[in-house]
Amino acid sequence: MKKRIGMGRLVLAGLVLIVGAAVQAADPAPEAEAESARKQDKPLRILCLGSSSTGKLRGMLTRDWKLFGEDGLHWKGGDFYFCIPHMCKWLEAGDEKRYQEDIAKCKANAHREGEEYDVVFFQILGSVAARKGADKHVPRILDDVCETLKKEGRRIVIWHQGWSPRLEKPLLKWTLEAARRNGVEVAFGGAATQAVYEDKGANKAAHDYLNARTLEGRGKIGWRRGDYVTSCAVYAALTGKSCVGLPHPKPKLGDDGKPLDPTVTEEDILYMQKMAWESQQKYSKLLEMPVKEKVVEKPAAPDAK
Repeated sequence: MKKRIGMGRLVLAGLVLIVGAAVQAADPAPEAEAESARKQDKPLRILCLGSSSTGKLRGMLTRDWKLFGEDGLHWKGGDFYFCIPHMCKWLEAGDEKRYQEDIAKCKANAHREGEEYDVVFFQILGSVAARKGADKHVPRILDDVCETLKKEGRRIVIWHQGWSPRLEKPLLKWTLEAARRNGVEVAFGGAATQAVYEDKGANKAAHDYLNARTLEGRGKIGWRRGDYVTSCAVYAALTGKSCVGLPHPKPKLGDDGKPLDPTVTEEDILYMQKMAWESQQKYSKLLEMPVKEKVVEKPAAPDAK
């Protein structure tokens, strides 16, 4: 009898261990979830058309804040300086030839033989809003670029980054309307940084995002909170996953063991991640609104002689 009881206890203990292991596997720790979210099912092959800021963004996503794993991005830059403000300048000057040359370069970069991309990513910065004639020309530029980059099975993502509150409103309007017309996606980096800026009462440290701070891996130049919020929004746009809870570098410590930037706390990081995710979700819903007709801007007729 005692032998049977002993065997029963052994069987019961084994069942407890099995059930415990199953529960642990089904309910991973938050750290494991964050690490899993960071790793892609397969690397994203991204062609980036843009200025030096887009190259900087790649560094922020992978090296500085490690939002993507080591193999999370296969990122290739275009071989020309793609600049929407310059294209706006050509149109305002009536220089259709130079404008079409830039459009042709976009096409040549995006449709190279033997090269395939999951995403073509390009940037529209707030500085274009200060250009003369921008309200007339930018919608046409966005339509032409999106049409040029399209290919079956490929995603097109516009990185919208206003930086300045004064320039944010028109930039957001143009980007949203163009994305709806052309059926493309948007990384709402400007909207996310603007949300942090306007929500200054909630988190003063995060609001002061233009101040440079030192973070591990960035040397003494530091980082800008706006850059971090932007990177989180881009991560959310590219992956469709929440950036809340993603791992991040710890603030660099001094000789006394205290953070060199005591204002960067876990609370600040989580706050910025939440603001980026909420902004990305909020503005992505606006992409489902009714579509306006595409902009058709005919080149000026040559002077009759």
